[in-house]
Amino acid sequence: MELLVALAVTAVLIGMLVPVVWAWRQEEERAAQVAALVAEANGFFAFAVSELRRARAAVPAEEHLDLYTHDGQQITYRLDAGRIVRTVNGRGYTILCQFVANVRFAEATGGVRVTLQLSRGGMRHTETRVLGGPWYNDANETAP
Repeated sequence: MELLVALAVTAVLIGMLVPVVWAWRQEEERAAQVAALVAEANGFFAFAVSELRRARAAVPAEEHLDLYTHDGQQITYRLDAGRIVRTVNGRGYTILCQFVANVRFAEATGGVRVTLQLSRGGMRHTETRVLGGPWYNDANETAP
């Protein structure tokens, strides 16, 4: 009889712990997915800041951003099939960011405002940053 009681208590305890452990594991997975989206956004913003600082002019439009370099090249960032791609003079492309649900570019005081929304596996991350460049400190030169 004692063995049956011990088994029943053990079964009840296991029955109570399994949902707790399961929920904890799911929360861990969600946190890892969000962390991956944050890392993706940080990588994009770091690259964009670096490129903006080397540009002589930036012209944001709602759905794309054109940068003009000192050697006369036009670099465009745009959304394409859930990715932000970078083209140079309208040719080729480099993928700068994946899992993009939406991106918006707008002029802002001191730079370009970028609102980036990433989505993967039901998780979302949205971030807005103002990325500056030296062209805002000069004569605020515009595109050619």
